Amino acid sequence: MAITPYPITPKPTNFLRGARSMKSVMLSLMALTILASGSIAHGAILSSSSFENDTIGNPPSGWALSTNNYSSTTMQVAPSPTNPGNKTMFLDLDAGVTTPNNYIVSNTHYAPGTLTEKLTTAYDFYVTTFFSNGHPTVWATFNKNAGGSYNSYALIARASGGVDEGYIRIYGPGFAANNITISNLLPNTWYHYEQVLDPIAHTYSVEITNKTSSAVMASGSSALFSNFFSTTDQWTEFASTGNGLALHGYIDNFITYTGEIPEPATMSLLAIGGLMIAGGRRSKHN
Repeated sequence: MAITPYPITPKPTNFLRGARSMKSVMLSLMALTILASGSIAHGAILSSSSFENDTIGNPPSGWALSTNNYSSTTMQVAPSPTNPGNKTMFLDLDAGVTTPNNYIVSNTHYAPGTLTEKLTTAYDFYVTTFFSNGHPTVWATFNKNAGGSYNSYALIARASGGVDEGYIRIYGPGFAANNITISNLLPNTWYHYEQVLDPIAHTYSVEITNKTSSAVMASGSSALFSNFFSTTDQWTEFASTGNGLALHGYIDNFITYTGEIPEPATMSLLAIGGLMIAGGRRSKHN
């Protein structure tokens, strides 16, 4: 599992009075770290959304929702369910029962640089229920290339047996499934999702951690889903994969970046970020 090159998970509150929340400060620090010296080898933040600069009740900037035969559709900025002083992207989606019916929530396109760079996508998620209105929750996190084909395909879905829990499964070429082994993702709980694409090894890995306990809930890897990895025009989607599916919950702290190992010239800046985090270790969602 690739090590995140800078601290994106901890997000304390009330860091600066009258200023933006800690998560915006940290995303700004990460961008400054890269731009100041170019010291993460060939690395860059390609896309990030903390939602703090968006307006509650409006769609989040940089995101699009494709609607097809929905019984209900909501994508908007909303207060965090566990810390109302912070903003998130709220998704309340029930796909219809006729075809086509997929919901697709996608961020703006970005270019990931060269084929020698790993590409990491990470976000926090909080599902209010894995089953409602007769619709089980299912969403896949896709990284897609210029041809519209998937590079990676990781599915989070309601567990079997009628329980309000979720599981994760990742897919490789030919829809070969690699179930990475959990059926105990709980509703009303913040989790952190991280997915790392390695275009050289032609693999990708996924890890989910509990935001409160930092426990690793699941991790696994697969060959890239597609045989083609584009150097331009990549984007990320959350999407349903069939009829009558749903997604009810919150997304936060979305980020996509290339590169992974800071050079020595950057360590002092990263150390400052570490001290900032140490001063308020609890997540903003707690």
